[in-house]
Amino acid sequence: MDALSEVLAGCRVERAVTARFSLQAPWALRSDGLPGAMLRLSRGAPWWLLRPGAAPVQVVEGDLLFMPQGGAHTLASAPELPATPFAALIAQHAQGPRDEHPLVFRHGGAGAATEVDSILLWFSAWSRHAVLRLLPPLIHMRPAEAPWLAPLCVAMQAVTQDSLARGPGWRVAAARM
Repeated sequence: MDALSEVLAGCRVERAVTARFSLQAPWALRSDGLPGAMLRLSRGAPWWLLRPGAAPVQVVEGDLLFMPQGGAHTLASAPELPATPFAALIAQHAQGPRDEHPLVFRHGGAGAATEVDSILLWFSAWSRHAVLRLLPPLIHMRPAEAPWLAPLCVAMQAVTQDSLARGPGWRVAAARM
């Protein structure tokens, strides 16, 4: 086994929870940071990812975002909009303890529609400290630049859909995705 494979084989997701946000412009959602790593998959109208100290990033349909440290960020249909805290919407729409069950909500106005699937991942302590800290705070993958991404996006959509239905084994399926 090569060195990178050995390091990655030691990275273990301990648990995961999924979410699906149906958003209509204008909208903006602010996260003050997350307790794990975040994957976000976009469908529909383009939107913006804003992070403190970084240039705004436009996200288009099919883009996959990975934030290994779960840092503070804002998702918005336009960069200048005032943002609603995710915490307020989570409190309003969560079923059960926070970060324990899939989350679904609609938010925004009557404009262009965007759907964002998210998976919040809790990695083992070793993975968080030894591996994830070495990665950049944002990895932005576009399907046109990474053709191998398409099957991963289909799998993420399937895992999200299965976990939202809370069928048998959804927790393990989400964590192993």
